[in-house]
Amino acid sequence: MSSIDLPSDVLDAIAAPPEDREPIVRQELAVSLYREGYLSFGKARELAGLSKAEFHRLLGERGVE
Repeated sequence: MSSIDLPSDVLDAIAAPPEDREPIVRQELAVSLYREGYLSFGKARELAGLSKAEFHRLLGERGVE
């Protein structure tokens, strides 16, 4: 597995409880990469750590088809 290092001050600036910050970043990255065509639905869903239904719901919330 590979990882992306985020500056701690950037991660700390996310207005969410500390335990929610990494999942938020993963989900937002997954949505963006899927929307731009860089990841398939399955791989984006895997990155987001969500079920098919949950990822569909998240995409709908973001207005992504």
